[in-house]
Amino acid sequence: MSISTYKQSVRYRNAAIAVLVLLLLAACFKVYAWWQKAELYRQATTQLAAGNAVEAEELFLKAQKIGFIDYKEAETDQALSALQPVTQGKRLFSSLTDQIASAVAVNDAGSLVKAYDAYQSAKSQVAKLDEGSQKRFAETAASYNIDARFADAFGSVKTALIQSVEGAVAKKKFDADTAVGFLLQIPAVYYKDEAAKRKALNPLLQKYDQGRLDVLVKSKSLDEMLKEGEGLQKFYKDRGWEAPWVTAKLEKAAQDTLAKLEKSDLGGFLAAAKTVQSYKELFGSGSKLNGYIQTVVNGRMARAEQLIAAKKYAEAEELYKTLGAYRDTSQELQALGQRRLESDPAVLLQKAGIEGALTAATSLKGSNGAQTAAAAVTDKKKLVLVRLFTDQRIEVAEGAVPGDLAAVKSIRQADELSPEGQPVLLLEAASKKRKARYVAFEAHGSELKPILDLEADKLESVRPGVVSADNPVPERTEKNGVDKNGTDKNGTEASGSQAGTKAVYEYRGGRYVFAKSDKDFTDNAGRNENGDAKQDADKKDPKDGAAKDTKEGAKEVKSIMANELPKYKNSKVVFQCDIQSVADNRAIVKVDDLYIVLTGKFKFGTGPAVVTGTHTSTEDLKQGNKTVKAYVVQVSSLVQDEET
Repeated sequence: MSISTYKQSVRYRNAAIAVLVLLLLAACFKVYAWWQKAELYRQATTQLAAGNAVEAEELFLKAQKIGFIDYKEAETDQALSALQPVTQGKRLFSSLTDQIASAVAVNDAGSLVKAYDAYQSAKSQVAKLDEGSQKRFAETAASYNIDARFADAFGSVKTALIQSVEGAVAKKKFDADTAVGFLLQIPAVYYKDEAAKRKALNPLLQKYDQGRLDVLVKSKSLDEMLKEGEGLQKFYKDRGWEAPWVTAKLEKAAQDTLAKLEKSDLGGFLAAAKTVQSYKELFGSGSKLNGYIQTVVNGRMARAEQLIAAKKYAEAEELYKTLGAYRDTSQELQALGQRRLESDPAVLLQKAGIEGALTAATSLKGSNGAQTAAAAVTDKKKLVLVRLFTDQRIEVAEGAVPGDLAAVKSIRQADELSPEGQPVLLLEAASKKRKARYVAFEAHGSELKPILDLEADKLESVRPGVVSADNPVPERTEKNGVDKNGTDKNGTEASGSQAGTKAVYEYRGGRYVFAKSDKDFTDNAGRNENGDAKQDADKKDPKDGAAKDTKEGAKEVKSIMANELPKYKNSKVVFQCDIQSVADNRAIVKVDDLYIVLTGKFKFGTGPAVVTGTHTSTEDLKQGNKTVKAYVVQVSSLVQDEET
């Protein structure tokens, strides 16, 4: 045999030995595994027979894990199936027992409640199973004495927690919120029922919370106190617990704060009121605090109205502005501003830019579209009229007062003195010779034009455009169309220029002029059916002759519009017109398409005029390249401004 053949045979032998060893090892392992599984099964059945279900189940499960050995598989599965409900219950109660012990050791009501909830959940699940399962669960629970364990545990924890809260109250160290929360978590069954639980805990909780809130009231601001109080209320709400003493305590503290502020600091009161009402969870719409706040605010609003009625506008404005921090008072402030403009002339005059010292400042009613108005005499001897319109537009009119005007007693609105309905101001000033001096101004745009200036004991409006004066001063009549010699500018004797008489003045040509005296009232003071004055029979015109004037004066004078002249031929009439041109003793008037020729021994001038005369005839009048029909009036009286 060669060496190579020998070596090859040795290798074969060694390989065969190795395989044999492996087979022997595998056989030994399998025998051991079979024995181990059989032993586990035997031990499991022994434990099961001894009533140790949990231990038996664990042994059966270990045997079952040796899956490559087939030994009593069916019996093992059957045993495990039967043992499962029992073992689950025992594990549950074993775990609960451990949890109870741990919780009691540290007075941990939270963990104790979790264990209790797990127990109750398991009971609910078992209640859905068959009667046998329910019986087995009850027996297992009884074997662990689980109900008694829970009762003892909750009783022990409850006592410890109550002692903790009471200790916090006694020491005034309110840091037992955790203990309070645990007390609330303890099931009501361990107090007997929910009512018994509330009866047992509420006195303690109320004492604890009131002590804590007392500290907050003394050491915190209103907002901080209410914020922490709101958190406390939420603490109870989240745990389903009603704690009415919290809101009651906070409400009283807020009420005391508001009442104190109301007496001394309205602004502080209103700020505090807004703070209080921002905590809607604490103080709902039915809270008495809301009613109290509204009562105070409404009272202050009423006070502002009283101040306005008493014309204490600055105080009312300040009050409205203060109240504006709580509610919108913009409308009230706007109305107050309007009220001040209407009742305090200085305010409107200042708003219009009128500066300097003012005399006889007066509020006036609105007219001609104005909402309100005011007038005064400035230190520059100017009469000013300020009118405010609804669109807040302001118009100012002014005019110079007479330089010799004494102290102005009053300014009043006298629009009835303007036949055209323009605003009129009547000044009443001091007079050395009569009871007063009356000066009237008529507004035309931005200008106040004087229309009357006389001294008399009394001035009355007869009708628009006509006034009467008691005992006017003769020297003052020159201001109203009569000179110092008792004749008007046309040379007519002014019979009203004597002292101790009653005189009538009519608005003619833009100002009031003397019309007649009290003698005319007795001799020929009658008026026609239209209320127009009869022409004076005894009035003499040196230019026309006494006989002519006396004859014409006996006729009744009809006041008409100039364009009505063609209807009154051979009738004596009086009308206002505007003279366009003058030639010799003739004047031409054009009214619409009507031409009038004025004739007479007068010094006619262009411009406004008041004409008294008789329409006698018509004539052809040359106007440019055409000839027109003109109505001729023989003038017996003419009134024009001196400037004309």
